[in-house]
Amino acid sequence: MDDTVMKELKRRLAETDRLDVSRYQFINMDRLRRAAGAEWPSIRSRVFLAASSIIERRVAEADLIIPCATGFLVIFNALSGKKAEQTTRSIREEMERFFLGDKQLSELGVEAFAEKLSLAEFEAAIAGDDIEFVDAIPEPTKASDADTQSDIITGLSYFPVWDARMEAAASYFVEPTCPDDSLRGTKAFRPEKADARLEFDLQILDEAVKSLGTLIETGSRCALIIPAGFSSASLPRTRARFVTALSQLPDAIKPLVWVRLEGAPLNAPSSIMGETGRILMSQAKHLYVDMRLDAVSIESQVETGTSFVGASLPGTHRLPPRADLDRIVALARRKSVSVYLHGVHRFEDLQAAMHAGVQQIAGRSVGVFDAPRAPFRLTSEALMASAA
Repeated sequence: MDDTVMKELKRRLAETDRLDVSRYQFINMDRLRRAAGAEWPSIRSRVFLAASSIIERRVAEADLIIPCATGFLVIFNALSGKKAEQTTRSIREEMERFFLGDKQLSELGVEAFAEKLSLAEFEAAIAGDDIEFVDAIPEPTKASDADTQSDIITGLSYFPVWDARMEAAASYFVEPTCPDDSLRGTKAFRPEKADARLEFDLQILDEAVKSLGTLIETGSRCALIIPAGFSSASLPRTRARFVTALSQLPDAIKPLVWVRLEGAPLNAPSSIMGETGRILMSQAKHLYVDMRLDAVSIESQVETGTSFVGASLPGTHRLPPRADLDRIVALARRKSVSVYLHGVHRFEDLQAAMHAGVQQIAGRSVGVFDAPRAPFRLTSEALMASAA
Protein backbone atom coordinates (compact mmCIF):
# COMPACT_ATOMS: atom_id res chain seq x y z
CA MET A 1 0.00 0.00 0.00
CA ASP A 2 1.21 3.51 -0.80
CA ASP A 3 2.82 5.18 2.26
CA THR A 4 0.54 8.22 2.03
CA VAL A 5 -2.57 6.05 1.89
CA MET A 6 -1.34 3.93 4.79
CA LYS A 7 -0.70 7.05 6.87
CA GLU A 8 -4.20 8.37 6.16
CA LEU A 9 -5.75 4.97 6.91
CA LYS A 10 -3.99 4.83 10.28
CA ARG A 11 -5.21 8.34 11.06
CA ARG A 12 -8.81 7.39 10.34
CA LEU A 13 -8.54 4.20 12.35
CA ALA A 14 -7.36 6.28 15.30
CA GLU A 15 -10.23 8.78 15.00
CA THR A 16 -13.27 6.55 14.51
CA ASP A 17 -14.79 3.34 15.76
CA ARG A 18 -16.51 2.37 12.48
CA LEU A 19 -15.61 2.57 8.79
CA ASP A 20 -17.87 2.76 5.73
CA VAL A 21 -16.21 0.44 3.25
CA SER A 22 -16.84 -0.50 -0.38
CA ARG A 23 -15.21 -3.67 -1.76
CA TYR A 24 -14.68 -4.66 -5.41
CA GLN A 25 -13.37 -8.11 -6.30
CA PHE A 26 -12.63 -9.25 -9.84
CA ILE A 27 -14.07 -12.64 -10.76
CA ASN A 28 -12.47 -15.12 -13.21
CA MET A 29 -9.00 -13.56 -12.88
CA ASP A 30 -7.33 -17.00 -12.95
CA ARG A 31 -9.16 -17.97 -16.13
CA LEU A 32 -8.21 -14.68 -17.74
CA ARG A 33 -4.57 -15.13 -16.68
CA ARG A 34 -4.37 -18.61 -18.21
CA ALA A 35 -5.91 -17.41 -21.48
CA ALA A 36 -3.66 -14.33 -21.66
CA GLY A 37 -0.37 -16.21 -21.34
CA ALA A 38 2.59 -13.88 -21.88
CA GLU A 39 0.26 -10.90 -22.30
CA TRP A 40 -1.02 -11.24 -18.72
CA PRO A 41 1.07 -8.42 -17.13
CA SER A 42 -0.18 -5.92 -19.71
CA ILE A 43 -3.80 -7.11 -19.50
CA ARG A 44 -3.76 -7.15 -15.68
CA SER A 45 -2.46 -3.60 -15.66
CA ARG A 46 -5.22 -2.54 -18.06
CA VAL A 47 -7.86 -4.08 -15.78
CA PHE A 48 -6.60 -2.27 -12.69
CA LEU A 49 -6.01 1.08 -14.42
CA ALA A 50 -9.49 1.05 -15.96
CA ALA A 51 -11.15 0.09 -12.68
CA SER A 52 -9.15 2.69 -10.76
CA SER A 53 -10.20 5.43 -13.21
CA ILE A 54 -13.86 4.44 -12.89
CA ILE A 55 -13.68 4.52 -9.09
CA GLU A 56 -11.87 7.87 -9.03
CA ARG A 57 -14.55 9.47 -11.21
CA ARG A 58 -17.35 8.44 -8.85
CA VAL A 59 -15.96 8.88 -5.34
CA ALA A 60 -14.97 11.99 -3.44
CA GLU A 61 -11.40 13.26 -3.30
CA ALA A 62 -11.29 12.57 0.44
CA ASP A 63 -12.23 8.89 -0.01
CA LEU A 64 -9.39 6.37 0.21
CA ILE A 65 -8.88 4.04 -2.78
CA ILE A 66 -6.70 1.06 -1.90
CA PRO A 67 -5.57 -1.47 -4.55
CA CYS A 68 -5.74 -5.10 -3.47
CA ALA A 69 -4.52 -8.33 -5.04
CA THR A 70 -7.83 -9.05 -6.78
CA GLY A 71 -9.63 -5.71 -6.76
CA PHE A 72 -10.05 -2.54 -4.75
CA LEU A 73 -11.11 -1.35 -1.32
CA VAL A 74 -12.66 2.09 -0.89
CA ILE A 75 -13.01 3.73 2.51
CA PHE A 76 -15.60 6.48 2.33
CA ASN A 77 -14.99 9.73 4.15
CA ALA A 78 -18.63 10.88 4.28
CA LEU A 79 -20.87 8.44 2.39
CA SER A 80 -22.80 5.88 4.39
CA GLY A 81 -25.83 3.62 4.23
CA LYS A 82 -28.00 3.79 1.10
CA LYS A 83 -25.83 6.41 -0.62
CA ALA A 84 -22.72 4.27 -0.17
CA GLU A 85 -24.60 1.26 -1.55
CA GLN A 86 -25.85 3.24 -4.55
CA THR A 87 -22.34 4.52 -5.37
CA THR A 88 -20.91 1.01 -5.02
CA ARG A 89 -23.56 -0.40 -7.33
CA SER A 90 -22.97 2.32 -9.94
CA ILE A 91 -19.21 1.68 -9.91
CA ARG A 92 -19.71 -2.08 -10.28
CA GLU A 93 -22.13 -1.62 -13.19
CA GLU A 94 -19.76 0.75 -15.00
CA MET A 95 -16.83 -1.66 -14.53
CA GLU A 96 -18.88 -4.53 -15.92
CA ARG A 97 -19.96 -2.47 -18.94
CA PHE A 98 -16.33 -1.62 -19.62
CA PHE A 99 -15.18 -5.23 -19.35
CA LEU A 100 -18.02 -6.51 -21.54
CA GLY A 101 -17.07 -4.03 -24.25
CA ASP A 102 -13.48 -5.31 -24.36
CA LYS A 103 -13.09 -8.65 -26.13
CA GLN A 104 -10.11 -9.69 -24.00
CA LEU A 105 -11.87 -8.80 -20.73
CA SER A 106 -15.44 -9.86 -21.52
CA GLU A 107 -15.39 -12.85 -19.15
CA LEU A 108 -14.22 -10.76 -16.21
CA GLY A 109 -16.85 -10.14 -13.56
CA VAL A 110 -17.06 -7.90 -10.50
CA GLU A 111 -18.45 -8.63 -7.04
CA ALA A 112 -19.07 -5.47 -5.03
CA PHE A 113 -20.77 -4.52 -1.79
CA ALA A 114 -20.80 -1.71 0.75
CA GLU A 115 -20.69 -2.31 4.49
CA LYS A 116 -20.05 -0.57 7.77
CA LEU A 117 -17.30 -2.30 9.74
CA SER A 118 -16.18 -1.90 13.32
CA LEU A 119 -12.45 -1.54 13.83
CA ALA A 120 -12.30 -5.13 15.06
CA GLU A 121 -14.13 -6.37 11.95
CA PHE A 122 -11.87 -4.35 9.66
CA GLU A 123 -8.72 -5.64 11.36
CA ALA A 124 -10.03 -9.21 11.15
CA ALA A 125 -10.65 -8.79 7.41
CA ILE A 126 -7.08 -7.54 6.90
CA ALA A 127 -5.61 -10.31 9.04
CA GLY A 128 -7.56 -13.01 7.18
CA ASP A 129 -7.83 -13.80 3.50
CA ASP A 130 -10.61 -11.29 2.74
CA ILE A 131 -8.32 -8.35 1.90
CA GLU A 132 -4.78 -8.53 0.56
CA PHE A 133 -3.23 -5.13 0.04
CA VAL A 134 -0.63 -4.49 -2.69
CA ASP A 135 1.92 -1.72 -2.91
CA ALA A 136 0.50 -0.15 -6.06
CA ILE A 137 -1.64 -0.72 -9.13
CA PRO A 138 0.09 -3.39 -11.25
CA GLU A 139 2.04 -1.98 -14.17
CA PRO A 140 2.96 -3.77 -17.39
CA THR A 141 6.57 -4.75 -17.92
CA LYS A 142 7.49 -2.11 -20.47
CA ALA A 143 9.28 1.22 -20.63
CA SER A 144 7.68 3.90 -18.54
CA ASP A 145 5.52 6.59 -20.09
CA ALA A 146 8.09 9.20 -19.17
CA ASP A 147 10.92 7.23 -20.81
CA THR A 148 8.88 6.59 -23.96
CA GLN A 149 7.90 10.24 -24.24
CA SER A 150 11.39 11.65 -23.72
CA ASP A 151 12.90 9.19 -26.20
CA ILE A 152 10.54 10.08 -29.04
CA ILE A 153 9.16 13.63 -28.78
CA THR A 154 11.69 16.13 -30.05
CA GLY A 155 9.37 18.95 -31.08
CA LEU A 156 6.01 19.59 -32.68
CA SER A 157 4.64 19.14 -36.19
CA TYR A 158 1.74 21.18 -37.56
CA PHE A 159 -0.62 19.53 -40.06
CA PRO A 160 -2.86 21.96 -41.97
CA VAL A 161 -6.51 20.92 -41.94
CA TRP A 162 -8.01 21.25 -45.42
CA ASP A 163 -11.67 22.28 -45.32
CA ALA A 164 -13.55 20.93 -48.35
CA ARG A 165 -16.28 23.56 -48.19
CA MET A 166 -13.94 26.53 -47.86
CA GLU A 167 -11.21 24.99 -50.06
CA ALA A 168 -8.69 26.42 -47.62
CA ALA A 169 -6.64 25.54 -44.55
CA ALA A 170 -6.95 27.81 -41.53
CA SER A 171 -6.30 25.39 -38.65
CA TYR A 172 -3.64 22.81 -37.75
CA PHE A 173 -3.58 19.49 -35.93
CA VAL A 174 -0.63 19.62 -33.54
CA GLU A 175 1.41 16.43 -33.11
CA PRO A 176 4.68 15.49 -31.42
CA THR A 177 7.51 15.17 -33.91
CA CYS A 178 9.07 11.72 -34.22
CA PRO A 179 12.72 11.26 -35.27
CA ASP A 180 11.57 8.48 -37.62
CA ASP A 181 9.89 10.44 -40.41
CA SER A 182 7.78 7.41 -41.35
CA LEU A 183 6.05 7.82 -37.99
CA ARG A 184 5.68 11.58 -38.21
CA GLY A 185 2.19 12.64 -37.20
CA THR A 186 1.10 9.21 -36.02
CA LYS A 187 -0.65 8.34 -32.78
CA ALA A 188 1.81 5.55 -32.03
CA PHE A 189 3.34 7.24 -28.99
CA ARG A 190 0.94 8.33 -26.29
CA PRO A 191 1.24 7.86 -22.51
CA GLU A 192 -1.55 5.65 -21.17
CA LYS A 193 -1.71 6.60 -17.49
CA ALA A 194 -3.72 9.69 -16.60
CA ASP A 195 -0.96 11.69 -14.89
CA ALA A 196 1.63 10.97 -17.59
CA ARG A 197 -0.90 11.76 -20.32
CA LEU A 198 -1.75 15.06 -18.63
CA GLU A 199 1.91 16.14 -18.59
CA PHE A 200 2.22 15.08 -22.24
CA ASP A 201 -0.80 17.19 -23.24
CA LEU A 202 0.29 20.19 -21.17
CA GLN A 203 3.75 20.11 -22.76
CA ILE A 204 2.23 20.14 -26.25
CA LEU A 205 -0.15 22.94 -25.27
CA ASP A 206 2.67 25.07 -23.87
CA GLU A 207 4.95 24.67 -26.89
CA ALA A 208 2.12 25.13 -29.40
CA VAL A 209 0.95 28.34 -27.74
CA LYS A 210 4.48 29.75 -27.98
CA SER A 211 4.54 29.03 -31.73
CA LEU A 212 1.11 30.58 -32.18
CA GLY A 213 2.25 33.69 -30.30
CA THR A 214 5.19 34.02 -32.69
CA LEU A 215 2.82 33.83 -35.68
CA ILE A 216 0.50 36.44 -34.16
CA GLU A 217 3.44 38.81 -33.73
CA THR A 218 3.88 38.77 -37.53
CA GLY A 219 0.29 39.94 -37.99
CA SER A 220 -1.17 36.56 -38.97
CA ARG A 221 -3.25 34.04 -37.04
CA CYS A 222 -4.62 30.52 -37.34
CA ALA A 223 -6.27 27.93 -35.09
CA LEU A 224 -4.40 25.08 -33.41
CA ILE A 225 -6.08 21.78 -32.50
CA ILE A 226 -4.39 20.38 -29.39
CA PRO A 227 -4.69 16.71 -28.38
CA ALA A 228 -6.21 15.75 -25.02
CA GLY A 229 -6.16 12.13 -23.89
CA PHE A 230 -9.39 10.62 -22.62
CA SER A 231 -7.53 8.88 -19.78
CA SER A 232 -6.73 12.26 -18.19
CA ALA A 233 -9.52 14.44 -19.61
CA SER A 234 -12.25 12.16 -18.25
CA LEU A 235 -10.79 12.13 -14.73
CA PRO A 236 -11.81 15.23 -12.71
CA ARG A 237 -8.50 15.50 -10.87
CA THR A 238 -6.31 15.60 -13.98
CA ARG A 239 -8.87 17.30 -16.21
CA ALA A 240 -8.99 20.27 -13.83
CA ARG A 241 -5.33 21.09 -14.48
CA PHE A 242 -5.75 20.92 -18.26
CA VAL A 243 -8.89 23.06 -18.23
CA THR A 244 -7.20 25.56 -15.91
CA ALA A 245 -4.29 25.84 -18.36
CA LEU A 246 -6.77 26.57 -21.17
CA SER A 247 -8.57 29.17 -19.07
CA GLN A 248 -5.32 31.03 -18.37
CA LEU A 249 -4.33 31.49 -22.02
CA PRO A 250 -3.94 35.12 -23.19
CA ASP A 251 -7.09 36.68 -24.61
CA ALA A 252 -5.55 36.95 -28.10
CA ILE A 253 -4.71 33.25 -28.16
CA LYS A 254 -7.51 31.51 -26.28
CA PRO A 255 -10.14 31.57 -29.11
CA LEU A 256 -7.55 30.04 -31.45
CA VAL A 257 -6.74 26.99 -29.32
CA TRP A 258 -9.13 24.11 -29.94
CA VAL A 259 -9.07 20.60 -28.46
CA ARG A 260 -9.15 17.11 -29.94
CA LEU A 261 -10.31 14.41 -27.49
CA GLU A 262 -8.60 11.15 -28.35
CA GLY A 263 -8.34 7.64 -26.94
CA ALA A 264 -11.88 7.16 -25.64
CA PRO A 265 -12.72 3.42 -25.56
CA LEU A 266 -15.45 2.18 -27.87
CA ASN A 267 -17.71 1.51 -24.87
CA ALA A 268 -17.07 4.77 -23.00
CA PRO A 269 -20.24 5.69 -21.07
CA SER A 270 -22.21 8.52 -22.68
CA SER A 271 -22.50 10.25 -19.32
CA ILE A 272 -18.71 10.44 -18.95
CA MET A 273 -18.29 11.55 -22.57
CA GLY A 274 -20.92 14.25 -22.07
CA GLU A 275 -19.39 15.57 -18.88
CA THR A 276 -15.88 15.57 -20.35
CA GLY A 277 -16.96 17.33 -23.53
CA ARG A 278 -19.01 20.01 -21.78
CA ILE A 279 -16.16 20.93 -19.45
CA LEU A 280 -13.56 21.04 -22.23
CA MET A 281 -15.85 23.18 -24.38
CA SER A 282 -16.27 25.65 -21.54
CA GLN A 283 -12.69 26.74 -22.33
CA ALA A 284 -12.21 25.70 -25.97
CA LYS A 285 -14.14 27.22 -28.86
CA HIS A 286 -14.27 23.92 -30.76
CA LEU A 287 -13.94 20.27 -29.73
CA TYR A 288 -12.91 17.47 -32.08
CA VAL A 289 -13.70 13.93 -30.89
CA ASP A 290 -11.83 10.90 -32.22
CA MET A 291 -13.68 7.66 -32.86
CA ARG A 292 -13.21 4.30 -34.57
CA LEU A 293 -14.27 4.29 -38.19
CA ASP A 294 -15.85 0.83 -37.86
CA ALA A 295 -18.20 2.10 -35.13
CA VAL A 296 -21.91 1.51 -35.69
CA SER A 297 -22.94 4.57 -33.68
CA ILE A 298 -21.62 8.05 -32.92
CA GLU A 299 -23.99 8.71 -30.02
CA SER A 300 -21.33 8.91 -27.31
CA GLN A 301 -19.21 11.29 -29.42
CA VAL A 302 -22.20 13.54 -30.14
CA GLU A 303 -23.00 13.52 -26.42
CA THR A 304 -19.88 15.67 -25.86
CA GLY A 305 -21.54 18.55 -27.70
CA THR A 306 -18.94 18.48 -30.47
CA SER A 307 -19.47 19.61 -34.05
CA PHE A 308 -16.60 17.43 -35.34
CA VAL A 309 -16.18 13.66 -35.18
CA GLY A 310 -13.52 11.64 -36.95
CA ALA A 311 -10.30 9.75 -36.60
CA SER A 312 -6.55 10.14 -36.48
CA LEU A 313 -5.11 7.26 -38.45
CA PRO A 314 -1.82 5.57 -37.48
CA GLY A 315 0.81 6.37 -40.06
CA THR A 316 1.01 2.83 -41.45
CA HIS A 317 -2.75 2.32 -41.77
CA ARG A 318 -4.93 2.84 -44.76
CA LEU A 319 -8.51 4.01 -44.68
CA PRO A 320 -11.14 1.37 -43.83
CA PRO A 321 -13.45 0.01 -46.53
CA ARG A 322 -15.42 2.67 -48.39
CA ALA A 323 -18.66 1.32 -46.87
CA ASP A 324 -17.42 2.16 -43.36
CA LEU A 325 -16.43 5.65 -44.41
CA ASP A 326 -19.77 6.23 -46.15
CA ARG A 327 -21.63 5.02 -43.05
CA ILE A 328 -19.76 7.38 -40.71
CA VAL A 329 -20.36 10.35 -43.02
CA ALA A 330 -24.06 9.46 -43.24
CA LEU A 331 -24.36 9.12 -39.44
CA ALA A 332 -22.64 12.45 -38.98
CA ARG A 333 -24.95 14.21 -41.42
CA ARG A 334 -28.00 12.93 -39.53
CA LYS A 335 -26.54 14.41 -36.35
CA SER A 336 -25.50 17.67 -38.08
CA VAL A 337 -21.83 17.21 -37.28
CA SER A 338 -18.79 17.26 -39.59
CA VAL A 339 -16.36 14.40 -40.22
CA TYR A 340 -12.59 14.87 -40.16
CA LEU A 341 -9.70 12.55 -40.96
CA HIS A 342 -6.14 13.10 -39.77
CA GLY A 343 -3.20 10.97 -40.85
CA VAL A 344 -4.28 10.83 -44.50
CA HIS A 345 -0.84 10.35 -46.02
CA ARG A 346 -1.43 8.43 -49.25
CA PHE A 347 -2.90 9.82 -52.46
CA GLU A 348 -5.37 6.92 -52.68
CA ASP A 349 -6.69 7.63 -49.17
CA LEU A 350 -6.99 11.35 -49.90
CA GLN A 351 -9.01 10.53 -53.00
CA ALA A 352 -11.29 8.13 -51.09
CA ALA A 353 -11.86 10.64 -48.27
CA MET A 354 -12.79 13.41 -50.69
CA HIS A 355 -15.17 11.18 -52.66
CA ALA A 356 -16.86 10.03 -49.42
CA GLY A 357 -17.62 13.62 -48.46
CA VAL A 358 -15.21 14.00 -45.52
CA GLN A 359 -15.32 17.69 -44.67
CA GLN A 360 -11.88 18.17 -43.08
CA ILE A 361 -8.69 16.31 -44.06
CA ALA A 362 -5.14 16.44 -42.70
CA GLY A 363 -1.99 14.41 -43.21
CA ARG A 364 1.16 14.44 -45.29
CA SER A 365 -0.99 14.42 -48.43
CA VAL A 366 -2.09 17.93 -47.44
CA GLY A 367 1.15 19.07 -45.82
CA VAL A 368 3.18 19.25 -42.62
CA PHE A 369 5.16 22.19 -41.22
CA ASP A 370 7.51 22.82 -38.32
CA ALA A 371 5.50 25.88 -37.25
CA PRO A 372 1.97 27.17 -37.81
CA ARG A 373 1.43 29.40 -40.83
CA ALA A 374 -1.14 31.88 -42.00
CA PRO A 375 -4.35 30.46 -43.54
CA PHE A 376 -4.06 29.65 -47.23
CA ARG A 377 -6.35 28.79 -50.12
CA LEU A 378 -6.12 25.31 -51.66
CA THR A 379 -8.60 24.13 -54.28
CA SER A 380 -9.50 20.46 -54.48
CA GLU A 381 -7.81 20.24 -57.89
CA ALA A 382 -4.61 21.78 -56.55
CA LEU A 383 -4.68 19.47 -53.52
CA MET A 384 -5.07 16.35 -55.65
CA ALA A 385 -2.36 17.49 -58.02
CA SER A 386 0.13 18.18 -55.22
CA ALA A 387 -0.58 14.84 -53.51
CA ALA A 388 -0.36 12.71 -56.65
